[in-house]
Amino acid sequence: MTAATRNSLLALALIASLALFCTRAEGAVGAGTKSEIRQMFQGSSAESDVKACSTRKTQRFNEQTTHASGSRALKVCEREARLAEDLVITDVASHIVVRGSTATIHLKESGDNLEGQILEVKLIRVGGRWKADEILGFYHLDRNRLIALFKEEFTRPGAVVPKKIAACIYHGLRQATKDEITEYLYSGSDQAINNELYDPCIAKFE
Repeated sequence: MTAATRNSLLALALIASLALFCTRAEGAVGAGTKSEIRQMFQGSSAESDVKACSTRKTQRFNEQTTHASGSRALKVCEREARLAEDLVITDVASHIVVRGSTATIHLKESGDNLEGQILEVKLIRVGGRWKADEILGFYHLDRNRLIALFKEEFTRPGAVVPKKIAACIYHGLRQATKDEITEYLYSGSDQAINNELYDPCIAKFE
């Protein structure tokens, strides 16, 4: 596999996995309440999306969604937030279950690469505010939309992924379970998607 091909595949992994989660926090509406959590995602912007990378997302969440570790995960999150400043992203949090200082929600986004998907997300309460802590998996997976995202990347001008390898990857995504796709995209590392999806397809045609 050429370096160019691997770089293209890794870039696609990031495109597919970056959950922007533009948290638009307002003042608290009552600590620990479902309405406060809803407003965390749906309120008017009281702090920038760049700042939210540290105030509304944990280190674990940033690492999981950027495929970076340590301080670099925060920097990647902030960079992506700056790039997304002009996007109109709508977040809808539903099925909120609160258990003390932790909560789970179903999060549906529109306006970015997660449109059509519903993720189950874990939140934790730290220092009096809720933070996104972990993507637990897909509650609803729109497989066709996800594959279309890969196709868009693989067929753009200058793409270096051969058609046979791309077709093999699409097939793998069609056959993978929701848990496997969660692992591919939200493991916090590019190793899962490389080892389980990309590399077998590349080896097949080498």
